[in-house]
Amino acid sequence: MDIKRTEEGFICIYSVTKGSAADRAGLGSLHDEACGSGHLLVMSRLEGKSLMPSHVSSGGLIHCCDHTELRDTLTSAIDQMDRIQIHVMAWPNQTRLNNVPQPLGVATLRPPDGCCVPR
Repeated sequence: MDIKRTEEGFICIYSVTKGSAADRAGLGSLHDEACGSGHLLVMSRLEGKSLMPSHVSSGGLIHCCDHTELRDTLTSAIDQMDRIQIHVMAWPNQTRLNNVPQPLGVATLRPPDGCCVPR
């Protein structure tokens, strides 16, 4: 599983390895379904503790769960091959929807107007 924090402070599952325990538990199909509908798969709770952003400081710093505790909980479950309870939700992915590059033809790949052209 590839897990990263988004700019908004959400902990997002970006990929699930095929054949892994997470995939066999159904997380892979949830991830595929969320991505197919333009959503992120966000972890909202881990072992009963909230992972959602709780507040933002005036300087823009997002406060939420303890990274060390999150990593230790996941690592411990993997090392001991133990069960772990994860709550997930689909969250609209505005950046992915708005920043999808449009295909360009060869003819449209030209230098911008006013660009220095070799003589």
